[in-house]
This record gives sequence, C-alpha cells and structure tokens, in this order.
Amino acid sequence: MTPLRFGWQLLAAAACIASLLAQDDLRDVVRLKNGQEVRGRVFSRWLPTELIVMQGGKRLRLPHAQVVAIDTVRDRTREFFQLSDRLPDHARHRWFLAEWALGKGLVALAHLQAMDIVLREPDHAEAHTLLGHRLVGKRWLWPHNDEWRSFEDLERFHADFGHPWRLEGEHFEVRSNATLRRVVDTALDLERLYLWWHEEFGEELGLYEVVGTKLAVQVWRDRSSFNALSSDGHPYFQHRMEGTNEEARCSTYFVAESPERPTRLFEVATQHLLYRTLADDPALQNGHRYCGWGEVGLAQYVERRLGGAPGRAQPKPWSLTIDEGRLITTGNEIGLQNLTHRSVRQFHFVVANDTQYMWAAAHLFTAYLLDGDRGTSARRGFLTYLVQGLRGAKGDSSTTFDELLGCKIETLDRPWRKWLTDLMAAL
Repeated sequence: MTPLRFGWQLLAAAACIASLLAQDDLRDVVRLKNGQEVRGRVFSRWLPTELIVMQGGKRLRLPHAQVVAIDTVRDRTREFFQLSDRLPDHARHRWFLAEWALGKGLVALAHLQAMDIVLREPDHAEAHTLLGHRLVGKRWLWPHNDEWRSFEDLERFHADFGHPWRLEGEHFEVRSNATLRRVVDTALDLERLYLWWHEEFGEELGLYEVVGTKLAVQVWRDRSSFNALSSDGHPYFQHRMEGTNEEARCSTYFVAESPERPTRLFEVATQHLLYRTLADDPALQNGHRYCGWGEVGLAQYVERRLGGAPGRAQPKPWSLTIDEGRLITTGNEIGLQNLTHRSVRQFHFVVANDTQYMWAAAHLFTAYLLDGDRGTSARRGFLTYLVQGLRGAKGDSSTTFDELLGCKIETLDRPWRKWLTDLMAAL
C-alpha cells in the first residue's frame, strides 16, 4: 500500500470519528464491576462517593464503589505527550504519534501533530493527506472557503486578526494572526498546561473536566495591535457575562521579534481554567469575580511553574525574581489584609501607584501559601478558600480566609516577608 493511499484511509477514518464526535462525544469509558462499560465524558471524578459522566446533556452518576477502571481523553492526551517527549525530534516517531492519536479518538490532537509535521517536513504526503490537503503538480494546496490555496497565501491571509487561524486541541481553541508555527506551538503548550493543571490541583480542588465547548484563547501577533483593557496593555481573561451571548475567553500577544511563547500565556489560561474547571463556567453578574487576589496570584504562580521550548512546555520548580522580590521587601509595607478586598477589576483596570505592588503581593503570597515552609495546612486552607470563593461564590471575606488558615491574615505579614527576604538572600 502506497503512503498516499494509506493517508487517504486515515483521512476517511478521521472524518468518520469527527462525525461521531459531533453527534455525541462518547470517548471516555468507565468499566464497572458487573462488566458493563459506560461511555460518555467524565465530568467529575473527585466527588466523595460518585463519578459524574456526561452523555450529551444528561449527567450520569456512578458510585465509586462500582467503578473498576476509567479511560478518558485526558488520560490518552497525557500518554500522547509522554510518547512525544521520548523522541521529540525523530521524524518517523512524529508521524507514528499522529496515527496513534487518530486511533485513540484524539482527532484534534492528531491534526495538531500533522500540522507540526508539515511545518517541519513540507513534503510529508501522509500528514498533508490527513489534513485534507491536495497535491497539484509539485505543490500541496490547503482547503479554504471552497478554494485551494497555497500555504504562503494562507499565512498572508491569516496575518489579519479579522480572519485568524483557528486551531483546536482537545481542550482549547486558539485563534491567532501569528504564523502557523507559533499557533501550533501555542495549542500544544495549552494542552500540556491542561494536563499539569489537573495533575497538580485536580484532587485538591476537585476540578471538573473540560467537556463540550473548548476554552477560547486569542493571541495577537504583536503587542501594537493587541486589544488591551487598560494602558498597561497586559494580557487578560474575560469571563461570560449574564444576559449576553459572549463566550469566556483569554487574550494575549506575542512579542514580535521573540521566538518565545505568547506573553503570560499560562497565566491567563489558568484564569480561564479556574472559571471552567473549578467554577463550572458561571455567567457572572455586573462583572464581579470572587477572590480576586487568589485568582491573579495563582495564575501568576502557574506561569512561573511551566517553562521549556515553545510547544514543549514542562513543569519546573517555582522561583523568585529579584525585581519582584524587591517590590515587596523594599517597597511600602501594605498589609496583606488589603489583598482580600481588592477586586479583579481593580487588578486589571486600575493603574495606580500601588498596582505593581499588589500584583507582586498576590503572586508571592500565593507562592508562600503553596510552597512556603509552613506545612500542608496553609496550602489546603488557601485552596479551600478558592473553592468557596469561586465555586461557592461566597465573596472575598478575610474572615473566611482567617478561619480556613486558622489565623488572622495580618499575622502572616511578618513570616511571609521573612520568607521572601531569605529567598532574596539566596539569589
């Protein structure tokens, strides 16, 4: 069988799987003690007594005691990246992964992998065929609006944010007017973030899975054209508003000449994840978001926990930067209690003398609670506070935080600053 003919068979298989997924996503499998297999999408696996499986619009509740094994899209996505990391630069292995993902029902991931291949190997017939491209003479043409266009032509067309590239992973959709190489790498990085996020916080926060609508991420090709919220021009997450049809989305940009990933990509994507996997995508009233300092603090913490080359994000230990540490240790000593009353709107829209300080304080206090030398109670208390604030929508009360931590927040000022000073001395 020729590679091209085999490629067309893969394309047909992909079309068949995509058609089935469009009807009803039943890719997760839960095996029960009685031998029955339940198919759907696992929405929650961390409830005390039961598992929730989505079947279309129906929620099926399965007692943990009856469950023998679970095989989910996230499990297979994790295996895909584990395989990828074994031989990341091996050409034949890259194509094996595209076939493997397709065979496991990960159509979006298979397409991302095929995109990565054709960007590395422009004449890779099987990858082009999987993507639905057509060989005309010696050129591969790409389908677009009932036309066949060259890759170079499409790169120029999508350079306008009015008609960006739209690439899907298994959990995110990326829209960007950057080069396709950058967009593919961004989509792969976001899938890696999703895996790390669940592995790091899934059980502690009782996170839900992203099923159905994928998380929208907008990435501008440069800062000059970025649609910012304030004069600071920083990236942001925008939640769903009650009474509107606008989707939740996060927005960021590339530094034009830098080969790195989008600015603060993991930070804004984490805020999106908080409102989708912790708060279950609420439509909020009057733009109010709960626990502002915890949201922006955790998002910055996650940004610092992932690194590596674009498209190959890997976890790393959290670290302090000198500039950020100096903001706290040598600046005005604004009490921690002020953090609990600062809204997300104040973080994102207000540009004041203490804005940089408050961003740094939210981040570094969060890092202290999660990683500082205070045992597990601080971490557990902070994460429980997030659950109550975002999932329970119970407001920003410092009293609640005090109760969960077992002490008043004011009493943490001194040990927090000492922790930072010690870290600064070690740099």
